[in-house]
Amino acid sequence: MTRVPNPAAQAAMLFQKGDIASARQVAEAALADGEEFSLLHIAGVACCRQGDLTGGIDYLQRAATLRPAEPAVLVTLMRALIDADRAAEALELPFGGDNLPPEALLLLWRTRAEAAHRAGNAREEAEALERVLLLDEGNQPAREKIISLLFSLDQSRRALFHLDQLPPSPNRDRARASAMLLDRRIEEGAAINRELLQSDPSDRSSWLSLVDLAERQNDAPELERLIAHGEMARFDERELDYPRALIAKRKGDTDRALELAEASIIPADPARRATLVATLADRAGDAQRAFVAATEASMSVEDRDGWRRRAADHRAKMQAIEAALTDDWVAAWTEGPPSSRRSPVFLVAFPRSGTTLLDTFLRGHPDVEVVEEEPMLDAATRELGDLENLNRESPERIDRARQAYFKELSRHVPDGGDKLVVDKLPLAMTGAPVIHRLFPDAKFIFARRHPADAVLSNYLQSFQLNDAMANFLDIGDAAAFYDVALSLWFRARRKLKLDVYDIAYEDLVADTEGTLRPLVDWLGLSWQPELLDHRRTAARRDLIATPSYDQVMQPIHQRASGRWKRYADQLAPVLPTLDSWARQLGYRSTGKG
Repeated sequence: MTRVPNPAAQAAMLFQKGDIASARQVAEAALADGEEFSLLHIAGVACCRQGDLTGGIDYLQRAATLRPAEPAVLVTLMRALIDADRAAEALELPFGGDNLPPEALLLLWRTRAEAAHRAGNAREEAEALERVLLLDEGNQPAREKIISLLFSLDQSRRALFHLDQLPPSPNRDRARASAMLLDRRIEEGAAINRELLQSDPSDRSSWLSLVDLAERQNDAPELERLIAHGEMARFDERELDYPRALIAKRKGDTDRALELAEASIIPADPARRATLVATLADRAGDAQRAFVAATEASMSVEDRDGWRRRAADHRAKMQAIEAALTDDWVAAWTEGPPSSRRSPVFLVAFPRSGTTLLDTFLRGHPDVEVVEEEPMLDAATRELGDLENLNRESPERIDRARQAYFKELSRHVPDGGDKLVVDKLPLAMTGAPVIHRLFPDAKFIFARRHPADAVLSNYLQSFQLNDAMANFLDIGDAAAFYDVALSLWFRARRKLKLDVYDIAYEDLVADTEGTLRPLVDWLGLSWQPELLDHRRTAARRDLIATPSYDQVMQPIHQRASGRWKRYADQLAPVLPTLDSWARQLGYRSTGKG
């Protein structure tokens, strides 16, 4: 075939004149003689303009192979992948490097942020937008979006950094207070809310945050003071019924608490009210009423469908991790460098399986330091590569990750001395390969509870949403999450031969001392009678960060064991999934397997 003179120039001229079809025809004809960057680029853009995204992506990918650092091609290719609902693939494209012109880099990172948003990848979106801010510091909408994303990722400290860059305003200060409370800077966060409430006595948001904090700190007098404030500020009586219900609940008057909770209103946060109704209806033995209220709480969550998509993506990632744990992958595992410090013990479980009660017992031991749900493991994970290469990670990188873990730990245990550190982070069981990479001699305490009770308890609760906790917005998602999480955990402990002590919630509440003594011995500790005084230990804690904050203040009881049976009708769609796990964990069959 005879080529026309300079077909790339001819195709470009036709394209500029708006004759997209002819431009594509010329470029494709010339490409029959061999790959050329300009022709591939023009053909790709022309295909996309004509709606042929598949053809356009193919040409643009070939162009990017020839010139990986060409920003125009990368941006166009990312846009085509986004439009073709293949945004996740856009995130896998290599960037040309930071030596590109600032304008080109800015466009690349903005497009990458859009791709991450469309792919539902909040972490990548936040990181891309932070790169945008490095190039465009005054971009306040980008900063505000980053803050929202970081809250959803439980990255309160990073959110605080960005909040401090915004101009002062009540909304900014409320967000700062929320971030500080999430970062366990309790007094600072509470002080901001008190200042806001003092400057504007009608500030419901700050008032409600203080109500929530008083409840979590088991501070009934503070709840009374906040009710008095609301009365002075002429709050609607139905708004005041919410903290009144909390006080009645603490006094054990469940019927009155339920009556007040159902009469209450929280316009800015209806899920909070509905969750309290669910909790109280459950205590009253009204399963149908409790389940309906929990569903109401779930349905009132903003962008619930979006959160459920993120939850599904999270489950898919966990399944990919499980699939990667093959015999060949484990066989290629290399020894890491020795640690200069004692390895922590990791307390893991599916959420709502009794870890808060167990960690409160362990806190009673003078030689134990329990760290509750802090981001040490996240800090270490950021220093490591992907799971594919985790088994062959370099000693230097392992050491950096381990030091990042201990650096973050020092923020929460500044003077741990020789105490045994127990890192309580229930869902860290899904990160068992990373933990084993960092601490090959680490011990794991696996707290288990009847699967149906665990799943039900999570559905009846309200959580700070992230990709994992979003699984509890739907009972089917919750059961699927249990299935995926337990499957990954048991595969990891089997393949990596983890040192695990299993402890059942039902045993802990039925025979506390008989269940704790073997665990304490396994940990290499001496038995201490004060371990059994969990209420005294709980009363000394500043804040219990989990939904079990009020339960650990109560005498040991077995009311929550077997609770799922009252909800058999509501749980019927998920019991077949949970039954197989119940039998595997040593429980009686639900009868629905």
